Amino acid sequence: MIQREIRKAVTGQSFFYNDDETGKPVHVDGCQLIEFNHYYLIWDDYHWLKTLPLGRGTLAERRWVLEIIKSFEKVHKEVVNYIEEQNYKKAEMQAKSKSHG
Repeated sequence: MIQREIRKAVTGQSFFYNDDETGKPVHVDGCQLIEFNHYYLIWDDYHWLKTLPLGRGTLAERRWVLEIIKSFEKVHKEVVNYIEEQNYKKAEMQAKSKSHG
């Protein structure tokens, strides 16, 4: 099901995901890859360079831009945490195998 929704999302079709807090589906309009890349670049500039498109701070920025940044930041944190957790488990397994070997 997840792969189907991802495929829909990157081809511009609407898709859904389950909200972490409520568990209820959230329906989202899809976007084309070029549009996604544009949103990603907005987030990337904010995340690494701390710049916004209008360059005048969050109060002057459009609401949808701030929502996109929040969404990307949330996903970025989840991915980083997931990678760190996997690396920790891998190191733990290697340490156990060395101690039993």
